[in-house]
Amino acid sequence: MEQPEAERPKPRYGHSFTKVGAQYVLYGGVDNQKVDGQVMPKGDIYTCSIVKNKITWSKKTATGDIPLPRTQHLAVELDSQNLLIFGGIYSNKTRLNDVAILNVPTMTWKVPPGHTLLTDPKNEPSKINGPEPRASCAGCIYKDKLYVFGGLGGTFYTKKVFNDLFELDLKTFKWTCVDYKNVGRPAEPRCGHSMFAANDMLYAYGGWNNETQF
Repeated sequence: MEQPEAERPKPRYGHSFTKVGAQYVLYGGVDNQKVDGQVMPKGDIYTCSIVKNKITWSKKTATGDIPLPRTQHLAVELDSQNLLIFGGIYSNKTRLNDVAILNVPTMTWKVPPGHTLLTDPKNEPSKINGPEPRASCAGCIYKDKLYVFGGLGGTFYTKKVFNDLFELDLKTFKWTCVDYKNVGRPAEPRCGHSMFAANDMLYAYGGWNNETQF
C-alpha cells in the first residue's frame, strides 16, 4: 500500500538528509509553499526507514528548544540517537550560526550548554567565539570534535565567502577558531563543498566562490 501523502516530504532543496542510527532524518529545506508571498525555509522533520528495499516515511512533531527553520545548513550524526545542526539560511538577508541537537527517539530539540536558542537573528557576531553567520559550509566529526569549514554569509550579511576552520568540542560545546593558515598552503575560500576526515587529516572537495569553482 502506498503511504499517505501527508507522511511523505514534499519536493524540496537545501534540506539535510542524515543517517542517525538505523534510520534517516530529513530536516528543513525549501519547497514551493509561500508565506506572505515569499518562499521560506522549512523546519519540518521526516524519518525514513529502509527495510528490504521498502522505504517508509514518517512525518514527525518535535518538542523542546525548537530551532528556527532553515535551509543550506550543516547536519551531522552526533551519535546513534542524536542529530546536530549548525547555521543555514533563515531568510533572504539572514544567515544563522547557532547549534541545536535533536534526540531522534524522543523528537526533542535541545540547545547545548553555553549556547542560546536564536529567536530573532540579526546576523550578529557570535558571543561564544563561534563562526560568523553562514550557510553552505561543510563539516564533519573527528575525535569528539565537529570541524566546520568555509561557507557563505558574514556578520550583518556581508556576503563573504570563508576559508576559516572552526572546532566545536562535543564534550564542552566550546568553539575554537583553528589557526591553520600558517601551515602549508591555505585552502581558498569556498561554499557548497563537501568535507570528511581520514587518517588524521581533514579533506575538503569542490565548492565555489565569486571567482571560480573547485
